Amino acid sequence: MSTSEMNQQLWNEQLQGLIAKKLEQRRKTEELAAQFEEEKEILGRYEALSMILMHDRLWQNQHDPGKSAPAYSFLSGTFVPVCVKELLTPEDQQRLAEKGYPRVIQFADVQKHECPNCHSSLPVIQEYEQTEDSPDGDEWRKRFYVACVDCCGVYKVFEDQERDSRF
Repeated sequence: MSTSEMNQQLWNEQLQGLIAKKLEQRRKTEELAAQFEEEKEILGRYEALSMILMHDRLWQNQHDPGKSAPAYSFLSGTFVPVCVKELLTPEDQQRLAEKGYPRVIQFADVQKHECPNCHSSLPVIQEYEQTEDSPDGDEWRKRFYVACVDCCGVYKVFEDQERDSRF
């Protein structure tokens, strides 16, 4: 075998080794991408469920809803913040009854909106927060979402303009 043939063979072996490494890297990348998509789906479901079950940040549990952190609530058919009976503990139900809180409704009666992705009818979740706290005046904002567990997503369905007074 001549020197040039030996160099060609060495070159081919090195090239095959590089191709094998690149194919292995691609396979690992595809595995990681699939794992990422699976984790992203799980995170989407978690985000949707956590928004629905954020009981400690629901409207009725805050002294001044939306002042220091966003407040979340379900809405009645007339877009009034409500508590959902099925999500309340017996202690919460008792506490609200003692306070005379009138806005406790069944989950089936909350305001619904269509999921923009799968078109399921889903409960509307309102996010209410103060966006500006100033001696010259405060600003407040409402956003409305649907949280779809089937689509693994939380979708903003509409937003009120910021206002210089509470809604």
